[in-house]
Amino acid sequence: MIDFKDLLDTCQAEAIANKLSPTESSIWRSLARSYSKLFSTPLHLVLNMDSEHVILNVYEYQLKDLDEDKIENLEHLMETIYTIEDPDYDAKKELELQEDIKRFIEEEKERVRLGLSIVPQKQKSLLEKPKEEQENLPTQGSINLEYLAKQDNES
Repeated sequence: MIDFKDLLDTCQAEAIANKLSPTESSIWRSLARSYSKLFSTPLHLVLNMDSEHVILNVYEYQLKDLDEDKIENLEHLMETIYTIEDPDYDAKKELELQEDIKRFIEEEKERVRLGLSIVPQKQKSLLEKPKEEQENLPTQGSINLEYLAKQDNES
């Protein structure tokens, strides 16, 4: 017979193990606890309910505040969907990430080899004229305003 201290230690170790590496039964118990809290149903009754009903209601409740027009966690939601569709999705995504990192490193090595700057050169303002054009601007001139005098005489 196991004494109470050993039972506490065993359950605590199992709880930690299930948190770090969840099993199907630990996930089910977690969802059942959530359902029990959300819908004020005693846990022992929830454990005997249809699992699909419990799981679906918990997940729907978690998504109830999700505004379709302003989805902030769309990327996380899509990642979840992709993982459900393809069990190898995470491995493929990791492989793509590693390939991208290698490509970025090669591009950076090439940029350094060519001596190119990291920051693109600031482009001159469209209003700013080259010095050559500024030097050739007229320094004198006149404006013909005779047409204004003609308009005054006609009125």
